Amino acid sequence: MSFLCPFIVINGSTTASITDITVYSTDSGKKVEVDRLEPGESTQPNNIYQNGNQHWYIDFKINGKHKSRHGKQCRFTTSDNNEIAMVILYPDNFSVVCPQSGYCLNNHY
Repeated sequence: MSFLCPFIVINGSTTASITDITVYSTDSGKKVEVDRLEPGESTQPNNIYQNGNQHWYIDFKINGKHKSRHGKQCRFTTSDNNEIAMVILYPDNFSVVCPQSGYCLNNHY
């Protein structure tokens, strides 16, 4: 069973711009590519159909350093249907925040 769970990408840094951003779910194939996000700025919601476990690819540059994580696993449930998930990028770590009952593991690069 799949359900709709849009996501946004947020620059969680208070001082640094993030560039060359690529975020996608390897299970759904939905990809977001952004040239630049200023501190606190976010993308528009991107519709994605979830079906439980999702594996994410996260890649970007901040403060002149390349950060990436491949295979980040998140668990979404039907209670997340039509709610917005957030991929929040920070200089030293990141969070994939599921809207209601989901969870994510290993929030590091």
